[in-house]
Amino acid sequence: MKNIFVLLLIASLYSQSINAQINLNKITDIEYKQIQINNISIITILNTHGNYSQLKSLFGNDLLYEEYDLPSLGKALWNNFISMRFEDEDYTLCHLEVFESTTVTIKGNEVKIGDNINKLGRVLINTNEGDYSVIFIDESTFTASLAFKIDPVTHTIVEISYNLF
Repeated sequence: MKNIFVLLLIASLYSQSINAQINLNKITDIEYKQIQINNISIITILNTHGNYSQLKSLFGNDLLYEEYDLPSLGKALWNNFISMRFEDEDYTLCHLEVFESTTVTIKGNEVKIGDNINKLGRVLINTNEGDYSVIFIDESTFTASLAFKIDPVTHTIVEISYNLF
C-alpha cells in the first residue's frame, strides 16, 4: 500500500511540475536529523515506531491512541499539540502534523503556527496553483518532507506537517 501511495505522489508531483515549477528546499542528512518538534528530534520520534508508552513520555499523558487496519496496518496518536500516524508492520512514522503553540526547529530556526515565514530564513516558496508553502525535503532520498503552508496575504504559517513517502 505504501508503494502505491509513493507512486501516486510521484505521478502527482510530476504532473504538477509540468504546469508549474515546484520549489523545494533541500536539506542534508545532518539537517534532517536536527529537525525537532518541541525540542524532540524527529529521529527520536521515528525510533519509537509508534510505541504508545514512549510517545506518551515524549508528548504527555493526554496523548490519545487508536489502532487501525484499513487501508493498511497503523496507529494514530494525537493530543492538543500533535497528531501522528505510523503505518505498516514496522510502524513507520508516515505523517505528523503540529498544532498551535508547538515549536518546530529546522536548520536552526524555531517556528510555530502564526509566525511570519521570514523566521525560516531565506527559503524557496512554492506558489504552485495558489498553494503557498515552503517545503523542505531530504536531499539524499527525497522521501521525507516538512511542509509549512503559508497564508499568501499575511505571510504567516498556517499549517506544519511532516510526511514520509
